[in-house]
Order: sequence, then structure tokens, then C-alpha cells
Amino acid sequence: MTSEKIPTPKILTRLQQIVEKEKISTNKEALTLIAEEAENSMRDGEKILDQTVSYAEGEITEKDVVDILGIVEKRYIFQLTQNILEKNPLANIELINQLLEEGRDPNWLIRGWRKWFRDLVILKMGGNSFLFLSPSEKKEAEKQSSLFTLTQLIHFMDLLSQTRQKLAFSSQPQIDLELLLVELSSDFDIDASNSREPELMKIYQKILKLEQRLSLKSSLPETEKKEKPKVKTYLTKEEKEKEPTLKETKAVKQKVEEKESNDNEFFEKWPLIVKEIGKKKKTLGTWLQKATLLKVEKNLATLSLKNGFHQETLTRNSNLYLIEETIKEFLSYPFHLKYIVEKGKEKDKPKKTSSSG
Repeated sequence: MTSEKIPTPKILTRLQQIVEKEKISTNKEALTLIAEEAENSMRDGEKILDQTVSYAEGEITEKDVVDILGIVEKRYIFQLTQNILEKNPLANIELINQLLEEGRDPNWLIRGWRKWFRDLVILKMGGNSFLFLSPSEKKEAEKQSSLFTLTQLIHFMDLLSQTRQKLAFSSQPQIDLELLLVELSSDFDIDASNSREPELMKIYQKILKLEQRLSLKSSLPETEKKEKPKVKTYLTKEEKEKEPTLKETKAVKQKVEEKESNDNEFFEKWPLIVKEIGKKKKTLGTWLQKATLLKVEKNLATLSLKNGFHQETLTRNSNLYLIEETIKEFLSYPFHLKYIVEKGKEKDKPKKTSSSG
């Protein structure tokens, strides 16, 4: 079944109805950001709202949405685009590294930046009715769109799309992003591309008309929900051989019982540990909450993550220290965390291990 694309204003209206009914304290700016990041999916919009409610303290603000999702705010998108105009890739690399260190998700960056270039294309073609921008954003869009050609903007969108595909399988997203920034600031065959500008204009106008027809047809919210893939855990032959046997000595049995008791305690306290980590750094708390706790065995917890970027962020020295210190607040014995990634071969190759002692 193909899901219909829901216009952003319709998603915003639905979110406003939900917060009013549930008496959730928030503002239009935060809801607008959620509606935009839902990318025409009513289900995703409601899911993001649920996540925000779970982690925000008191009123939900625009900053809460940004912190929880790792979104890159529009002001950074504006600056990144300005640096392209000035052909200053080093400034962009410095800014990107800062955003990654703060926990921003590279996938959200690519999505947000590509959408911004699309808005510039539409504005350049006079399609104001397709835009969902605040007055200040529209003013910035008018300024920046006038400084690029249509060919350049479509070229930028193409580079961002290619990089987004690379990130899905990349173990080093930072390098892929830095390469993108250099390419965006580099000259390409403008003379050859300029000859195709009228042709590109006609093609894009056809796309806009098609989107308009599809937008008019989409009136119902998405109801079909996808279940999370269940991750089965099996003991290896080696692990089975290490299981306690009836011939173990009393001392060994006691140690095994102590470890099992520790494992059970970790299971019970893990939600509290994640909540406390979220209070200290919301992005870490969000990603740990989304992680699947595969197994807890012999003072070792194995967590499955959605992508390599989350693993890379969680295992940075500053984040490792925060996680370890928080675990110590709840457990009086050493406990280790092992991260694996669900996609590709990385799933079986954990890069680093976090320890509480």
C-alpha cells in the first residue's frame, strides 16, 4: 500500500488539535518544526510529537524539538548556504564539526538543507504557494535564491541526494559530509549546464504541477503503522558451553548468582539510567531510548543501534564519560555497554565498549 503525502499545513493543524485535546503546553514554532520534519507523513509527525512530550520538561519549545531529534536549525542552514556563496568550504567544515559534536544528526542536516535548496528553486520560479516559510525565512530565501542560478541549485540538491545515500552505509559520516562541503563550493561545468537552464525550468514546472494535483488528492491521514523488526538473540556454542553445570562448586555457583542478580538489577534500573542521561544530554537519552537492549549477561549489556552515526556519537570520549558516570550513580559494581549497528556488516563489528568501571 502506497502512503499518500500529507501537506505540511494539514499536519500542523492535526498536531494543534492533539495538543489542545491532550492539554500539552507548547507553541506554534515547535509544532511547525515538527510538521516540517515529518516530511508529509502524518504518522511521523505524531510520532515526533510523542517523543518530544516524553523528554521535554514542562512546555515543549522549538529547542526541545531540535535537541531531541538532532535537527539542524534553519539559521545554520542559512550560514552554510552563505558560505557556499562565498566559496568558503573551511568555514562550513568547522561549522559541521561543531554541529556533530553537539549531537546533530547528519541525516537531518542533509534533509533540511536539501529542502531549503528546493524552497529556493520554487521561489526562483515564482511558486510561492508551495512554500511553507515564516516571514523571516521567506526574506532570507528571496535573498539567497537571487544569488544562485537554477542550474546551481539543482546541482546542489543532486549532490545532497548522493551524500544522503552514502550516509546510509557509511561508518565515517563526518568524512562524507566534509567531502560534500568541498564539492558544493567547487565550480562545475557551468557553461554546459547553463545551456540546459530553460529545459530544467520546464521540467521543474511540470513537477510542481504534479505535486499540486497530488496535494489536492491527499486528504486522509496515514493509518498504517509499521512494526519494529524484532531482533532475536541466540547464544553461541561457546556461550552455551560456559553455562553453569550441575558439577560447579558452591563458590562458583555463588559468583554466578551474584552476576545474575547484577544483570537483573541492570534490567530494572536501565530505564531510570536512560532517563537520567536524557536530563544531562537529551540527544544521548533519546538515542539510548531508541536502542534495542538485546541481552544483559555477565555484567555486559548489548545494545542495538539504528545507524553508525549513533554509535560514533555515543562512543565519543565526552559522551562515554557522561554515560559511565551516570551508570555509577545507579550501580555499585562495574557494568559494561557494547554497541552494535543493525545495518550491514557493522552489526557484527562493535567499534568501542563503554564501561562503568
